[in-house]
Amino acid sequence: NLEPFHPKRMASRILGMGDILSIVEEAERKLDKKEAEKVFPDVIKMVDQICSKGIIHKNKANNKKSRLAQHLNK
Repeated sequence: NLEPFHPKRMASRILGMGDILSIVEEAERKLDKKEAEKVFPDVIKMVDQICSKGIIHKNKANNKKSRLAQHLNK
């Protein structure tokens, strides 16, 4: 399976920070509501951390958190 290439994500992998955005996107697709509620606080913390390190912009972080919250509220 080939995934789309994202240069910033590749850089974060090389720097040892992992690919948090891919994890968030995968969680949106695969987790059911119960599992998502369990990991939601941890994912929010991770997104805030990568935002504070400057890996993603504040608006992008807020967008990801909002999409996760919407996924929970379906």
